Amino acid sequence: MIRFVGISNKAQSKKDTNKRIKKISGLFTFCIFSFVFLYFLFDTTDIGIKKFEEPRAAVAKIMLEGGNYGTGFLISNEVLVTAKHCVVDENDQIEKNISVLFTNAGKQYEQDIKASVLWIPSDENDDFALLKLSSPVKNIKPLEINTKEPENPMNYSPECIVLGYQSVSKIDDKHDSDGNKKFALNVTSYMPKDTTLIELESGISQGTSGGPVIDKESGKVIGIVVKRSNVNHEIISYEAGFAEKAYQVFYHPEAVPLKLND
Repeated sequence: MIRFVGISNKAQSKKDTNKRIKKISGLFTFCIFSFVFLYFLFDTTDIGIKKFEEPRAAVAKIMLEGGNYGTGFLISNEVLVTAKHCVVDENDQIEKNISVLFTNAGKQYEQDIKASVLWIPSDENDDFALLKLSSPVKNIKPLEINTKEPENPMNYSPECIVLGYQSVSKIDDKHDSDGNKKFALNVTSYMPKDTTLIELESGISQGTSGGPVIDKESGKVIGIVVKRSNVNHEIISYEAGFAEKAYQVFYHPEAVPLKLND
C-alpha cells in the first residue's frame, strides 16, 4: 500500500504564496500603524502636541477696549509677559482697561481677570511688558524662561512651538468662536548675541503678539512674539516673524525684581 505523506507542488506553492501575502500584509499594517503613531506624536496640529497641554493653560488672551487683543503668558502666579505694543497705544499711552482670559485652564477660569501694567522698558525698540493680575491664579503652572544664550547662536535653530491667539478668517474645530486660531507652530533661527531678536522662519499673524516661543526639546520659553518695522515704518513682523529673546525679562537694565514660583 502506498501512503501519501506530502502535498502536490502546486498546493505547496499556493500555501507558500499565502504565507508571503500574510507576511506582507502584516508588515504593511505595522508600517501604517507606525506612521500614524509617529504622525500624532510629532504632528504640529492640536492633536499632535499633547506635551504642550500644560503650557497652553498658562497662555492667556489679553483683551483690551475696542475688541483688540493679544497674547500673554504666566511666569508666576500673578505676573504675565506680553508684547508692549499690546498694552501701549499708538500715542504711547498705557491701556487702563486690561482683561486676561485663560481659555485652556478649565472651568475655574472661564471668567476674565483684571490686570494692570507692572513694567514696560523705556526703549521703544523693546517690545515686551509685564502685567500683574488683580488676584493670583491657582492650579496653573507658569512657563519657565530660558535665561541662557546658546553656546553657538548662529547654529542654534531649534524646533519651537508658538502659542497664541492668531487671527484668521474661518471658524472650525481648530478655531474658537471668534475665528481665532489658538495655536501656531513655527521653527526659529537664532540671531547673534549682539541682537535681542529671534527671527521666525514662518510668519506670525496679528493676535499672536506677546505669545511665548517654546523650545520643543527643553520646554522653556526662548522668545516673546513681537512686531518689527522696516525703514519705512511698515510692519513686517507678520510676514517675517520676530521674537524678543525672553531672558531680557530678567536681565534688562531696567527690569523689576521678580519673585517666581518654585
